[in-house]
Amino acid sequence: QGYGPFDDLNRFQLPDTLKIVEDYHFTIEVEALIKGSTNTLPYDDLAYTLRAWPNHHRALNAMAKYGLRLRNKNKRIPIAAECWFQRAINYSPKDATVYMLFAMYLHNVDKFNLSEDYYNSALELDRNNIQTHYNFGLLLIDQKRFKEAKKHAQFVYDNNYPLPGLKNKLAAAGFWP
Repeated sequence: QGYGPFDDLNRFQLPDTLKIVEDYHFTIEVEALIKGSTNTLPYDDLAYTLRAWPNHHRALNAMAKYGLRLRNKNKRIPIAAECWFQRAINYSPKDATVYMLFAMYLHNVDKFNLSEDYYNSALELDRNNIQTHYNFGLLLIDQKRFKEAKKHAQFVYDNNYPLPGLKNKLAAAGFWP
């Protein structure tokens, strides 16, 4: 690895450096998991992006989706999504978005208790992140903790969040409005 690592929280101070990686490795096709830029499969380009920018939010999200896609086919990626997330957290421990993305991934693999821990860590770093509140509410609904989910939903919709999924799930369970 001769390039990086760089902190995604500093992306606006390093636009040329980020552009190089995104132009050659983290292309639209790679992010959409359609195909790789430098290889047939997107994994190598996602891995390169995350080695250069360990907490690159969109690349972490794409790696998580790729890992889930292969997992559903009983296959694995060479380095598990969990490892990429842990590396990102170790590299930039104050990046609330990484904790939120990891919590979302853990929710998707049915590790609810661990997911909750990471949502709480994300909220400790950024108490007002609407995305974190929204996704945490979805986790709480899956755990049948509707009253707690409603608190997150109230915060989300009081701040004009456009996606209705959380309140729709609460309404279906009889907890909204």
